Amino acid sequence: MKKSLRLKNFISALALFVIVALSSNFYGQAITVQNTSSPTACDGSAMLDSTVAASNINWYVNGMVQSGSYFLGGLCPGTYMVTFNDNTGAPISLTFVIQGGAPNPCSGFTVTCGSTNVSAALACDGSATVTATGGSAPYAYQWSNGSVMWNLGNLCVGSYSCTVVDANGCTGTSTANVSFTLPQDSVLIFNNNSFPGMVVIDSLQTVYLINCTLDYDAVDSAYISSYTNTSASTVLVNWTIIDTNGVVMIVYPITYNITNPLVGGAFSATLIVYCGSKSTNHNTLHINDVILYYLEGIDETAQETYSVVNPINDFLSINFNKTGDYNIVLTDLRGAVIVNTHVNQVSQFSLNTADLKSGSYLLTVNGRTKHLIK
Repeated sequence: MKKSLRLKNFISALALFVIVALSSNFYGQAITVQNTSSPTACDGSAMLDSTVAASNINWYVNGMVQSGSYFLGGLCPGTYMVTFNDNTGAPISLTFVIQGGAPNPCSGFTVTCGSTNVSAALACDGSATVTATGGSAPYAYQWSNGSVMWNLGNLCVGSYSCTVVDANGCTGTSTANVSFTLPQDSVLIFNNNSFPGMVVIDSLQTVYLINCTLDYDAVDSAYISSYTNTSASTVLVNWTIIDTNGVVMIVYPITYNITNPLVGGAFSATLIVYCGSKSTNHNTLHINDVILYYLEGIDETAQETYSVVNPINDFLSINFNKTGDYNIVLTDLRGAVIVNTHVNQVSQFSLNTADLKSGSYLLTVNGRTKHLIK
């Protein structure tokens, strides 16, 4: 009788072992793993097949147990175990391995540019270098001026970008800015805005000019007097400098490149005129102003709704392109309002300017501004 009972228990235990063993072997393909992106990353994951009817799911991770989900993420490289009960109630135990992926050869690859400024505004004795770190030699260099060396010499004022590619194909880009430092104790600064209220979307390059014959102390105002497009991506800007008697001292025609000719709006521009050999009184003019660029071209007259005779005398006559309502504002360059009026259904309007002093003024009609000289 005892032998029969022992045999029965042995057969039951053996049957359960066989069922568990077969179940574990059957479910061995029921788990999908995602290895980490690198040996040090912890972005691996494991997931039970959704067709498996599992209950009491427990994931064993570094001495901790996470329960209840078919999916487990945030795993580092290593060996893990999951247990659950299948649809028959049999306990299943599976082990799986999360392997560390190959390291990213571009991780930590950086490119840095350095520069040495020019000794004078029009000198071309600046330099630039580029350094690549964290990559694998050999490196290939490509500068914006066409050079394929790691260093550049004899550079003028400007920006120079360099793209570096290492042996693994990793790419990085940096920019070196070569500039000129102006003396700060003798600078006359003129900040103009021909289009108040317009948001400036970009800047044109700063232009430096040397002029040692200009009487800097006699300058009263300086601004952009006109501008026209010379090609699809360039604009000719006329910078006008006026003395204290309201007389034009000099006009500088400067051609600027529009960096993004597909975008229209307000662009700021800067002209710096200086004399490096002049050590007393003022020796530098720093002039800022704004132009409007339109997709159909940069033509100040094409956007205007009125015209005037400039320079003005005792009367300022304004001729409108069509009869309409207009708001007219006349100010000096310091922003003081001289005239602020609104006219209705007119095609021409005159202002008495006999009492105005000689000098420069801004006339704004319906938001469009002109520089006037008396």
